[in-house]
Amino acid sequence: MKSLLLSLLISTLFLASTSGSACPSLDHSDLANGDGPWNYIELERYSVTLTEAEFLQVPVYVDFDYNECKNSLVIQKVQSKESGRIFSALLTVEDNCDGGNSYGALYSENRQAILGDIRDSFIYCQ
Repeated sequence: MKSLLLSLLISTLFLASTSGSACPSLDHSDLANGDGPWNYIELERYSVTLTEAEFLQVPVYVDFDYNECKNSLVIQKVQSKESGRIFSALLTVEDNCDGGNSYGALYSENRQAILGDIRDSFIYCQ
């Protein structure tokens, strides 16, 4: 009986850890331009300017140079093909800032909560 309960507990914890992603339909999607079977539809894309304080609130930007990056930021609104949910991605798009690889964060549609990181153009959900 104890082993059955232990197995059930382990299974429950495993499922919680694998299905608890804030954006499972976009996890490991590539935001780089190019061909491929993307899990999203790009709805819009526009430049954005952040203050240095706002910039440094994005976890992946802590080691980036704000002055090199302040003019290389875009918001990319995407819609998951799987769920229909809309997300906002804040990412870098200039080589002088990011070395040729986009970095940033994936937010809820209204940009109220960070749901994941963008590293080397790939989304990594929390």
